[in-house]
Amino acid sequence: MITYRQALMTDVPVLVSLERSIFPIDPWSVAQFKEEIGQHGKTRHYLVAEYDDAIIAYAGVMVVLDGEPADILTVAVIPEFRGQGIARHMLRSLEDFAITHSAPTAMLEVRKENFEAIALYESEGYENIAERQDYYGPGIDAIVMRKELE
Repeated sequence: MITYRQALMTDVPVLVSLERSIFPIDPWSVAQFKEEIGQHGKTRHYLVAEYDDAIIAYAGVMVVLDGEPADILTVAVIPEFRGQGIARHMLRSLEDFAITHSAPTAMLEVRKENFEAIALYESEGYENIAERQDYYGPGIDAIVMRKELE
């Protein structure tokens, strides 16, 4: 059974390891994870999904000030568990946090070639509003997507 919970500082080593395997070109550092998780409940919301007490996915959002747009920072699921609705569940949780902070919109960047993630975001109401060249490194472009929150 898959369970969801708030990410904790003690999760950082596992999250860094997963990050390096899922996003090998530009992974977040230990310091980045500590900074983000350290702001949980204030301006950030981070959660993890577990299966048999092992973290299989994680996601985070930032709302700097109430009433400002939300920034979906990351949604990551290990390959063996993709396609089971885990990312969708976590994305909705991030949006719920944003709504409680009066965010009018949610924004995110996604690798232009990540068709699976783009399809998920589009199915959840996100629209392509721009492209950022070399966002993830030389020759690795991002699509910027936005969703109006209710």
